[in-house]
Amino acid sequence: MIRKLLLGAIVALGVVAFATGVYAEIINVPADYSTIQAAINAANPAGGDIIRVAAGSYDENLDINVKVSIEGAGSGTDPLADTIIHPSGGLYGMYIHQPVNLKDLRVTGAPSQGIRVEPLSSSGSLDFSNVTWENIAVAANEYRGVELHNGTDVSNMVITNCEFVSNGFTGLMTASNVPVDGMVITGSNFNQNKWGLYLKCTVKNLTISGSTFNDNYYDGLFMDMAEWGAMENIVIEDSFLNGNNWWGFVLWSGNVEGINGFSITRTSVDNNGSGAWIGADADYVISNFSIVDSSIANNTFPTGKGIHFGSGVLTNVAIHYTNIEGNWEEGVANDGIGTVDATCNWWGDISGPSGSGPGSGDAVTDNVDYGPWLDAATPVGVCGYYYDEFAGCFEDPPSHGYFVSCVAKALKDMMNDGDITGKEAGAIANWAALADIP
Repeated sequence: MIRKLLLGAIVALGVVAFATGVYAEIINVPADYSTIQAAINAANPAGGDIIRVAAGSYDENLDINVKVSIEGAGSGTDPLADTIIHPSGGLYGMYIHQPVNLKDLRVTGAPSQGIRVEPLSSSGSLDFSNVTWENIAVAANEYRGVELHNGTDVSNMVITNCEFVSNGFTGLMTASNVPVDGMVITGSNFNQNKWGLYLKCTVKNLTISGSTFNDNYYDGLFMDMAEWGAMENIVIEDSFLNGNNWWGFVLWSGNVEGINGFSITRTSVDNNGSGAWIGADADYVISNFSIVDSSIANNTFPTGKGIHFGSGVLTNVAIHYTNIEGNWEEGVANDGIGTVDATCNWWGDISGPSGSGPGSGDAVTDNVDYGPWLDAATPVGVCGYYYDEFAGCFEDPPSHGYFVSCVAKALKDMMNDGDITGKEAGAIANWAALADIP
């Protein structure tokens, strides 16, 4: 039976809340209507109704042009316990033209896209704001899992505990005319697609936490703004971008606004073809970029790099307390204009980075500040090895014996002056003894 609810100040049901005095109807499938589409068609055109769909397999192509919440029984693969939408024909599992909240359901087996969101008219626009998707799976669709298509403006969207996996092209994608301003992704998986998360227009105020972008055929996270937009205030934390054939993540802006504010914390970018590529066209700026307490390791495609700044003007770009080791070519490469502050990192060897550095760890290029570095992998490593402090100890031709004795003398003077502790001096002396000098 359809029940009417008078909602007080704000009463949350599933994923939607309504203001004082608004009536919402709860429509049950199959109790009230035998199909989900029939329930959608019966919903109040003014919006706000909740459609609750029992466990089962529903062979439907849903066309949704009303603001509703659709709540299933679960997002797994068992039709006795979960709500599974399997398109019976057409292109899309869900074709959405209004802000629609989704919870506890699975969309799979669409000939093209599991979920497509766009305005009803190709010349129109869609305000896709204040939408919540929770515990949904969009999996094994022929082409894209989800596409937010041109004319859709996304703001304040929340994606929690969702799966966008094993789709033929992208897990979730925004088209080139779909700006995003406010998106929070938590505990979600974008795995085993060609691209995990693919964003092609301006992205601002995006936060990703506790999520995976793993084992995609190309890239885990691909943000290609081209001329269509910029990136601003992007945060990734406690996440994994691992095992992708090409890049863990790619950031590219061909817009004059460039990239401003991008931070990665406690995240691994490991075992990809290459770790990350970051660039901006012409003289556009990459600013306030940071990677902290993370791992960029074992990216080993024949041209595999850890982090490559390929172009752009770099301002306040920093990588700290991160394990950068086992990468095929450089750990950090900089072909942009400006300097990367890559101090206080572990380079895979106590002697520090190779390449433009003095040691035998992962290589760095010019325009990368690498010293001091950690004496062991984070989180236990201590930052304190300055190559420049002992530059005078290198002979030409080099001599390991002379280097060790020269460093020991310098350490004695530094201890006498109170610049370092005995423990620090011992660690540095050990570094000198292990340094890769003939």
